Amino acid sequence: MTFRADVLGWKTDHYPGITTRSGVITGWPAGAPFPEPDQATHDIWLAEFQAAGIEQRTQDKKVLREAGKDIALVLVELIEWQLANTAMQATDFSNGVKQAFLDLQTIADRLRAP
Repeated sequence: MTFRADVLGWKTDHYPGITTRSGVITGWPAGAPFPEPDQATHDIWLAEFQAAGIEQRTQDKKVLREAGKDIALVLVELIEWQLANTAMQATDFSNGVKQAFLDLQTIADRLRAP
């Protein structure tokens, strides 16, 4: 049997005490509100996990981080480039978008190398 820790964590909301090693469940707490899955149940969970696109999003985030980029920083750089190189103006943003951009800028400023 092969169990993926990311699938188990997603399906059980990272319930404490659930552990795996090399694809084998090594810990399942007696008080867990759900039974330890068999391989067929895990395969159903895996299909749900893949259908939800979670695996791809996780891989995308990993690629960005390995490239030394954070999603907030990428978004801010993209918007700043658009503001500097197109007719788009910050005044074109709705109040909600403006606030979200300012929040992202704050995060990006902390992430940028000194």
